[in-house]
Amino acid sequence: MAGPRKTRWRKRLMAAGWLLWTAVNLVLLASFFIKELAWVQDSLQKMTIVASVSGQWLSWQLRKLWRSLGPTVAPSPDKVRHAKDALARSVADQWQNEAAIRGLNDPEPVPILWRTTGRGELMDHPCLIGDGGELSGGSDQMADFIESFRGLRRCRLVILGAPGTGKSTLAIQMVLELLRTRREDDPVPVLAPASRWDVWAHPRVRDWLPEFLATDYPGLREDEFGPDMPDALAAGGEVFLVLDGLDELPEDARGQTLAALNRSLGEHDRLILTCRTAEFEQAVHAAEDVLSAATVIEPQPITPETAVQYLRTCLPPRPRHDWTEVWLALSKNTVPCLTELVSTPLGLWLLRAVYIAGKRDPAPLVRDPRLRQMDALRAHLYERLIPAVIETRPPADTPAGPFRPHRAWNPDDVRRWLSHLALLARRSRDLAWWRIAGASIRPWRVQLVVGAVAGSLGWLLFLAVVWGLRGNLLSQKLPPIEAGTAATLPVGLTIGIMSAVLARDWLKEPPGRAEFRLRRRTPAGTQRVRRQIRQGLLFGLLTGLGFGVMDILLQELLADSTPGRWIWTLALNGFVFAISGGFALGLIAWTERPAPTRRASSAISTYRADERLTVVKAGVCGLTAALVFAVMIGLMGLGTPYLGRLAILGAAQGFVVGLIGGLVTGRHHAWLTLAIAVNLPPGTRRLPRRLMPFLEDAHRLGLLRAVGPVYQFRHAELQDHLALSGRR
Repeated sequence: MAGPRKTRWRKRLMAAGWLLWTAVNLVLLASFFIKELAWVQDSLQKMTIVASVSGQWLSWQLRKLWRSLGPTVAPSPDKVRHAKDALARSVADQWQNEAAIRGLNDPEPVPILWRTTGRGELMDHPCLIGDGGELSGGSDQMADFIESFRGLRRCRLVILGAPGTGKSTLAIQMVLELLRTRREDDPVPVLAPASRWDVWAHPRVRDWLPEFLATDYPGLREDEFGPDMPDALAAGGEVFLVLDGLDELPEDARGQTLAALNRSLGEHDRLILTCRTAEFEQAVHAAEDVLSAATVIEPQPITPETAVQYLRTCLPPRPRHDWTEVWLALSKNTVPCLTELVSTPLGLWLLRAVYIAGKRDPAPLVRDPRLRQMDALRAHLYERLIPAVIETRPPADTPAGPFRPHRAWNPDDVRRWLSHLALLARRSRDLAWWRIAGASIRPWRVQLVVGAVAGSLGWLLFLAVVWGLRGNLLSQKLPPIEAGTAATLPVGLTIGIMSAVLARDWLKEPPGRAEFRLRRRTPAGTQRVRRQIRQGLLFGLLTGLGFGVMDILLQELLADSTPGRWIWTLALNGFVFAISGGFALGLIAWTERPAPTRRASSAISTYRADERLTVVKAGVCGLTAALVFAVMIGLMGLGTPYLGRLAILGAAQGFVVGLIGGLVTGRHHAWLTLAIAVNLPPGTRRLPRRLMPFLEDAHRLGLLRAVGPVYQFRHAELQDHLALSGRR
């Protein structure tokens, strides 16, 4: 937030700018009284553009400066309880669907035994943990495991393991079981990627948690709960944080995050943290401390006998190919790398996806000498994974099929696109669709496209209107083509430049949604709508005065005019633009919301909601402005034969201004920026034009996992493999 001194200087600068803009406009008007100032008349169009653009830019800056936050009211205990129940339902729906897509229970959970680590240097004193610090259980016996976990003194747990050992899977299983057996007073378990927490921006976890809840569970900010419910849940300890993937943070950030957790956690705060073993050891060394009062567990290797039993249950009773050689190799350990592969859930998943689901002959796993090294065997499976899952999961017969892709994809294209996405997400591991544009193109490209499209659209449509009505509305002082250009080119340039200026921060904006419910709103929501209406009235008035000056200059250039008509033109433009601007910004403030509704937001739901919001803003603002302009400008033709023509002219001008205004204003343009990114080089070569359907199907294929509104690669090793090939 800007300090008082900085704010005062900004206000002074804005005031000085307005004085300068007013002086320029007065000089332009006075130039018509002093006919000797020929150089002014020769430069009318250039000066008109500068005056109108500067005025509108200053209006926009003033709107940003005047934004303020309304007073907050603490939610009642009943609202908090209802919000917790809504959050619990959302989290349960989210992770039950994810578990089904991953096939965690098909045919049954992978039987992994988890035990307290023998590395005492990674765990706090047993007396601080409870039950001697011991915790053990199987992932296929989750009810007993959760009962033992609840017996710990503070219910804090660190899940360690090597890559692909099922850490995230265990976290998901624990979340679902905790929700299934949750009591009313229990906090709601919420799984969040550790990569989403920036400890430098939010030193305490409770400072960041409201932001995460508002993004991934936007229903918590509905009117019935109030906009501050995420803050209330975090501050009241009503959220049980499950932080997944400490190892995915940069090395210097892991120790900082561990230290920040210890500073943040209160006496009754619960926590589950997952991390690779080596990276957690580094974090403990960097922080010079362990996670306070937390027990630490590690998986036991899956034995060959357990792996064989599990793989047999995944095969049909009469498989197409003979697996006897594989069973013998595992039982006698004649192929050590194969035994090592099946000792982890990741290896079992790769083997199942490529060979069992793909109905391939498993003989090469035992006979091919090139697959006797672990790296070669993993690379072999990764190379065949994408073609295998595409072949074994053809598109669903109906679009409603939740666990099969909806479209057919070329494996080579899928590999190329995923390789590029793996590179884009190599730091945070998150594939947030609204951030892909920012990682693919530069802001000036977005501004250039928005300015060019908006300016060209405004110029062409205004030119068409002028040409259609030129017979009675324009004088013959200039030829028709010159008159049309002179009357509309400044408008197009002004619209283009202003649209480009407004688009400068689009790549940073989150997705939004439109809502038209007429129920009673919270005081904060009502205050925001009123504030936006006031700002819209001011912004529209000043913009209208800028266009009014331009109209006066064009009237003097194209026809005879009088000072009385100048005053009428200024008043009419200011009034029309003020009414339209106030209504448009008020409507946008009323309709815009952070993202979907009561359930956990998904990537496709936030994408479609932002798309609908864009269409609603443009359409409603365009039609409303068309009506207002038609009525107000039509008043100019009362008592003349030009009434109908002027009304048509006003409607056309209003629709263009409203359409463009609805597109470029507001706080949510994620859908527009993504559309620009995938249709401009280099995005056209590296990304599919239909990016969201592709990401959805990659999720259904099991290549990606969904974490709220973002995607991640199902396994970090798969992402690293694809990113390496993407660099080639």
